[in-house]
Amino acid sequence: MPLEVELILSGIVIIVVLIPSLYYLYAQYRSMGLRITEKNFPEVYALIEEYAHRLGIKVPKAYVVQQNGILNAFSAYLPRRQWICIHAELFEVAYREHKDMDALAFVIAHELAHIYYGHATLHYVMPILFAQCIPPFRAIASRTREYSCDRLAQRLVGKDGLDAMLALVVDRHLYK
Repeated sequence: MPLEVELILSGIVIIVVLIPSLYYLYAQYRSMGLRITEKNFPEVYALIEEYAHRLGIKVPKAYVVQQNGILNAFSAYLPRRQWICIHAELFEVAYREHKDMDALAFVIAHELAHIYYGHATLHYVMPILFAQCIPPFRAIASRTREYSCDRLAQRLVGKDGLDAMLALVVDRHLYK
């Protein structure tokens, strides 16, 4: 088979398999997560809404999802859909255990910064995936994204975000 035909067929397979898989993943987070709204977590939703408006982006849906004790959060994008997920352990430690709205606000602002910068969009991810194939560029590409989002989150929150970063690095109970 000619190379051009193989490339076209590969592209079709990627489109037919990849796009429905991404929408399936989104549906899975919607069904397995607890959505953050103005009724169930009003102060957290108010932060999301405020930061999204200040960034000039549409207010994304936000979910608290169970991830077996992992302290993390992420943002994701599909055409006409963007959302953030905060892992339940991080949400519980910051929100319930320590009443640390500053750390939670920083995490939310950081994830909204990813949406603002378009870090999850296909046209942004493809060159990054290529760069990650080259060992010296792997860490540079990843850290550059994270640092830029940390800096924007610091401006949005008005704090350095140290507690949020320590919670992710040190320990959920020791970071304070």
